[in-house]
Amino acid sequence: MATDYGVTVATQKQAHDGTWLCPTAEDRVRLLDMDKRLPPVWAITFGSIGLALLLSVPWVGWWPMLLLVITVVGVIGSEHGLAKARQPEYRVMLAWLLSVAVIGYASLRTGGLRGPFAPWLVIPAVALAVRFRLRGVIAGTVLTAGVLGSMAVASRDVHHLHLPSLVWFAADVALVASTVGYTLTLLYADLQHRDEAIIDPLTGMLNRHALKGRIAELAEQARVNHQPIALVMGDVDSFKSINDRFGHAAGDAVLEAVGDRIRAHLRAYDLAYRLGGEEFLIVLPGSDRAGAKLVAERLRQAIESDASLELGFTMSFGVSASPAEKFDFETLLKETDNALYAAKESGRNRVFVSVQGEPTPVTVA
Repeated sequence: MATDYGVTVATQKQAHDGTWLCPTAEDRVRLLDMDKRLPPVWAITFGSIGLALLLSVPWVGWWPMLLLVITVVGVIGSEHGLAKARQPEYRVMLAWLLSVAVIGYASLRTGGLRGPFAPWLVIPAVALAVRFRLRGVIAGTVLTAGVLGSMAVASRDVHHLHLPSLVWFAADVALVASTVGYTLTLLYADLQHRDEAIIDPLTGMLNRHALKGRIAELAEQARVNHQPIALVMGDVDSFKSINDRFGHAAGDAVLEAVGDRIRAHLRAYDLAYRLGGEEFLIVLPGSDRAGAKLVAERLRQAIESDASLELGFTMSFGVSASPAEKFDFETLLKETDNALYAAKESGRNRVFVSVQGEPTPVTVA
């Protein structure tokens, strides 16, 4: 699927009409997001199944290969224009039903539940879990159980084929490879979405959401270690004028350069966040006001002399630090923000430190 994930989200939320399979816009977006991840898994699944069927030709014949072709055509056909479909979940479900029917029929003709192909019904079951919420998975599981039950009844009089071990081995490998492929796809999608939730995609830094999850940990760390925690807040000077004069691509390049400079001047256990726009926050565990002031001034000088971009830019900083053992994040953040505001108001490209709640300029020797 060539549609961008962010565009898909907006489009599906605007035109969403809830269905039983996808009650919310987020359910449909998740289905389409997973859809664009599945082609490599399909290649593994259909390739390994095709190999197993090819090995069974001397005993079974060519008809299972025809069924595989029908299934591949059905799956690929259901994917055409899927992102633009009003209710894509029904097309996905129809393709799923086709795969279940094909596997059930092939299993019934090759020994039923005792044949090598019946376990392949696990593959569409796993595929269903990757795409739909619980209600869809339950419905698919019930349907699959019904197919298995029907096979159990119908296959009592079916002749059991004596296939060589190689065919059984190939069938088992196809099952394992397909299941692992779907499982890894689901795992990687989950990990990516977690990363996207806490990492700023432009700078690669942690974002405001990630900061919320660390505040309680920082407070406990200060209490246990009996050490202060300092905050350094930075803001790119005249950032709007950079965007206006040079374009948003130049503005993005500036933000990326700032992120690089911040990472280059921090210790391994310091934390840096992009709060949004051109504003950044640095958390310095174990640092007092004096130590944080030095960090901020080094960053200010490094950014002012940055030659990685042809356009020059500067940055202002506000600094504050908590007493040992007592870390009140909201109070500290407000003091840091006030110090940054004072640095901006005094002419920019400066560092101001909050001393007892009052912003004080840093004098450069």
